[in-house]
Parts: sequence; C-alpha cells; structure tokens
Amino acid sequence: MKAGVPIAAVLALLGCGGPPRLVPAAPQARDETLGRCLGVFPAPDFRAVHSISATLPGGVTGVFLGVSATSDGGRSFRGNLLSLEGMVLVDVEWSPAGLVVHRALPPLDREGFAAGMAADMRLLLLAPAGPPREIGEDGDGRAVCRWVREDGATQDIAIAADGEGWATTVWDAGGRKSRQVRGSGPMRDGFASRMELTASGESAYSLVLELVDVEAVGAGAGEMISAPPAPAGGCLDTPPRGPLYAIGASGREGGAHGETMDRETAFETVRRYLTKQFELPPEKVTAEAHLFEELALDSIDALDMISLMETELGMAVVEEELKTIRTVEDVVQYLVRHAPQKK
Repeated sequence: MKAGVPIAAVLALLGCGGPPRLVPAAPQARDETLGRCLGVFPAPDFRAVHSISATLPGGVTGVFLGVSATSDGGRSFRGNLLSLEGMVLVDVEWSPAGLVVHRALPPLDREGFAAGMAADMRLLLLAPAGPPREIGEDGDGRAVCRWVREDGATQDIAIAADGEGWATTVWDAGGRKSRQVRGSGPMRDGFASRMELTASGESAYSLVLELVDVEAVGAGAGEMISAPPAPAGGCLDTPPRGPLYAIGASGREGGAHGETMDRETAFETVRRYLTKQFELPPEKVTAEAHLFEELALDSIDALDMISLMETELGMAVVEEELKTIRTVEDVVQYLVRHAPQKK
C-alpha cells in the first residue's frame, strides 16, 4: 500500500477549508482598508432597536425586538430580547470581566442560550480588539481585514468590491466556519439597515435584523434616554433604566396585591386567546389539552401567549412558574394566581 495523507486529514481539509488566502494590501493602502473594515461598526456609545426574525433549531420561527446599548467607550454592552408586546424575555450584560444574565424566560433559559446571544451581539456590534493580523484582498476582489482572536478563532471583515455590502465571518480554531453576518442597505449612524446572521453547526440558526431606531448615548450607561417609538404591531412599554430597559419591573401590580381572576373567567380568557390567535376550534381547547402535543403550539407560541396576556391583563410574570406550563389548565391556573380580576 502506498503511503499517503491520512484519510482523517483529507476529510478535515475537505470539510473545513478555513479562511481564504489574501493578497497583501500595499503599505500605503492598509490604513484606508482598515478604516473601511472598521466602518461597518457603529461608533460607541449608542442605543439601538432592531426587529429580529429568527429561525431557530428545529425549524421554530419567531419575531422579536432587540434593544442593545454599549457603554464604557464600546468595551461593554447590554442587550434585551423582547416580545412584540414589550415583555423582556432575555437580558444579558457583557464586559471584559464576563457575562451577567439578568433575566432569561423559558424556553430561552436553556444552557448556552445567553452566552450565544452575547457572542452574536459582540459580532454584530463591536469591532474586533487590537490590530488585524492581515489586511489584503481575497479571490473575489473584496477588501479584507483579518483578526486572530484570543480563543484561536479567525474573524474576517470583507467589504464588497463595489462598496455595496459587507460580511463578517468567523472560523473556529479548527478552521470550521461558525458564524457569518452580512450587512446591506443604506447605513444609518453606523448601522446597516439590514443584517443577516447565520450560525453553523449542530444547533444551526439564522437571524435577520432590520434597524428600527438608533441614537448616540454620549454619556454612556449612566445617561437616561427615552424609549424608541413603538413599532407596528407591538409596544415598548417597559420603563427606561440607563441605556436599556428595566428588567423584571413592568410597572404593573401583580395579582397578589388584589383580587385575582376566578377560574371560569380565566378559562374563557385562555380559550378566547387560543381560538383567535391560533385559529383553533373552540371545542378543541379543553382544560386537559396539551399545548404542544395536541394544540400544536411551539415554545415561542407559548411565550407570545403569556406575553400578550401580561400586556392585556396587567399581571406580573413569574419566571419559575412558566417552566411548568404544559396544558390549557396550567395557563388557567397561572391566571387564577396572578391576573387581577376585571371589574
């Protein structure tokens, strides 16, 4: 048998080609190219609102709002993921000292979700740290700046040859492409009008972000700012705190502070919502019906249901109890415990 390259090595080369080779930029062009690469990121400090269309693992889809803000000259950020009704689903804060998760409602509280959200935000919003390892041009004629990060991953920022659009691509230390962001449309205060993020691997997902509002926050995290205009179909009614929104404080009194909803009213409320929002036959919405197995809701649908009820009924959200909701009766009892009785 002839000696050759091990099969595993061949498969590795075929499966993960890694970053493309670059033709080095002329010395006099390096600064200009670097400026173009860094120009795809907004100047700190800012607060921005995006609408987010997500396709999650398993084919689950959803539409959310994202509120993000940087502080400390762009070295730290905070991000909220909200329902269209304005309920904060996830609240993360990242700085060089580490990640803090202030809130994560199920099913978005699963292990790794908050860390992945923070990693996506860093890729979307923050320029890479330090000088690039290479500056040049790839085989498609795009200007490229390349950084090698502390975790061994390689990050490229590529500017289209015609100047219309850009892409940020990350390869892990093994040379496998892990994430890519494509920006397009007119730039607004340093933000592309549209950004598309694709994550590869076993838990592949994609996000499409459309810019809703952006403003500079010159004083950083300590400056109070006003809420952005409410997008069509939803509202942002959570009070401001610093550059973002108060978490776990919707400004409403929960059912514990007054008479709560009786079971009959709660059941009719749940049935009315399910039949209207999901076009389910009323006779199918029984107390024993399983939300996911019998009524074919997914976890995002369940979050939307609780979020809308919170907005309409003025009830508090009890995160731990949301994890136990499986049937229509579970939702009914949640309302009995926390929704105020209508007068």
